[in-house]
Amino acid sequence: MRVVAIALLLVGCASAPPPAIASPGDLDGALASWVASDDTGGASRILSREDPRPLRAPVRIARREAPPLPPGRAIDVRFDRAPLASALSLLAEQANLGLVVAEGVEGSVSASLTRVRPLAAMQALAEAHHVELTFVGRTVIARSAGR
Repeated sequence: MRVVAIALLLVGCASAPPPAIASPGDLDGALASWVASDDTGGASRILSREDPRPLRAPVRIARREAPPLPPGRAIDVRFDRAPLASALSLLAEQANLGLVVAEGVEGSVSASLTRVRPLAAMQALAEAHHVELTFVGRTVIARSAGR
């Protein structure tokens, strides 16, 4: 029984390899013969392999508007001469966001904020210290406004 099954697998199930195509010019002939041998009754035939529309690279549009991120739950926070990067890091963590701080973002923060959303607090600190916040997905990039 095993011998018959193995022989059937080796001989009966394998189809002949496709004919070798010598040059790209032979592709049109191979395509035409394949379409002619299609037994679907003409339901799905390839009429042309040329598309009249020109090919263009996909375009990504960068948006600088406020992100559609959940602002997080309201928190109470107090900073007393804290480094700006540390304050932004704490607020980003509370908002479940990643943070990248570029060189040149420096200064100290002294603030007492009550019942404020972390994202709003980040934006307020950034504006007060002339820092630009850019949102890329769930990551915030903080850089000096002049850069």
